[in-house]
Amino acid sequence: MHCIGTIYTITNYFYMQLPCTIPSTKGTFGNQSTDTVILLIFMNYETLDTIADAYIPALAIILFCTLIFITFKNGKQIEAVKKVSLYFICLIITSFGLMFIDNTLSIWPSINLDYSTHTAVSFTFVLSLNQIFVKRWQLIILSFILYLVLMVYQQYHSIADILTTLIPIGLMATIFYRVLFLAKKKKEN
Repeated sequence: MHCIGTIYTITNYFYMQLPCTIPSTKGTFGNQSTDTVILLIFMNYETLDTIADAYIPALAIILFCTLIFITFKNGKQIEAVKKVSLYFICLIITSFGLMFIDNTLSIWPSINLDYSTHTAVSFTFVLSLNQIFVKRWQLIILSFILYLVLMVYQQYHSIADILTTLIPIGLMATIFYRVLFLAKKKKEN
């Protein structure tokens, strides 16, 4: 009996199927008879590391290209672009500001944790992209969750590192969101 192992290589933007032989039972898929088992072949550490390293730059490219595209395509949405840009700037300053404070005061190490700059910066991009792609929020959040899982799997950070980083960034994001996006709505009412 044969199976097909599928390797998905995000960094190379292609997939390749490798034949292999393992025992399987005949079954049906829809109206077709099949003796195929789909295998997930795990990638090595270096490949996963490359994917993790590409996540934040990919988010940056998507965010900045989208903001530029919106600005040139529709000048009427310039106010929205300004708000999202300011939201992003506030959050990125908060992310790196907390990193600087932690490096100076050793807040996270004092409780045997590590401030996760990767978590803070990626969360900043994800929240900013959510302001633009409101209808695609599930996909953006899913990508972020998978990135967090990858960081834990690769042992970059623990779950506690990630959660303790998300709390202050999330609190500041809520404040910035209320000031930038909800203040005008309250004035209009």
